[in-house]
Amino acid sequence: MADQTNPLDLQYLFTTEAEYDDSESSDSESDDDDTNFEPITYFFYGSLMDPDVLKSVTQLDKAPEYRDAWIEGYDMKIWGNIYPTLIPSSSSDDKKSGSSSTRILGMAWVATSMQHCLRLQSYETQAYKAGDCTVHFVDGQPSVEGVTFIWAGNGDYDDLNEGTFDLEQWQRDYKLGRF
Repeated sequence: MADQTNPLDLQYLFTTEAEYDDSESSDSESDDDDTNFEPITYFFYGSLMDPDVLKSVTQLDKAPEYRDAWIEGYDMKIWGNIYPTLIPSSSSDDKKSGSSSTRILGMAWVATSMQHCLRLQSYETQAYKAGDCTVHFVDGQPSVEGVTFIWAGNGDYDDLNEGTFDLEQWQRDYKLGRF
């Protein structure tokens, strides 16, 4: 069997933004280098739902195309009074069975190159790691397996508080001048 990079293990590729040099390729160039790359559906629930942020982070040439979506199997917490994160729901079977009563609402987007994935992980920092999820679409289209960013604290939730993310408030209070 051929050795393939698991997109869920992107964090092993680099640990800090300084270790990742994306200056060698633009969005259009990176697609040519990814002949074996299979598109990955990402689920976003925080600042990456803002089209300006995602466009800047992934260096897209045009505005991203999102789909309204939701996932289950995770609970949302807030880190540092600003940043949303996900932790596994109290029942570890929820993620697989879809029996969780907690739906995390957000947006789905499809990464078409490994460069997109690397840039997303860099943006999310070491505080987050890629986690698998089933992405359900609000429009009723069939769900797909995807990736979201979850808390990388390995069960240490002391720095997390109860809360939810409000995109409009984040745009009003924190986005200005950053993107």
